[in-house]
Amino acid sequence: MYLHILQLLTQNKTVYMKSIWNKIFFDYIYIRFRLVIYMNVFYNISNNYIDLNKIRKGISLE
Repeated sequence: MYLHILQLLTQNKTVYMKSIWNKIFFDYIYIRFRLVIYMNVFYNISNNYIDLNKIRKGISLE
């Protein structure tokens, strides 16, 4: 019984390593994706803020 489990473990070692690498890889992609979204949101907010300032300046100039 134990020997059988040991054999399974040694056989699945490469599969297990692959799954670890997949997890790291997908975590990396997920983090990058979230970062891109946050950057886009922040960039849009800052752009809108600048546009608001331009509009305010335009109103005050008139």
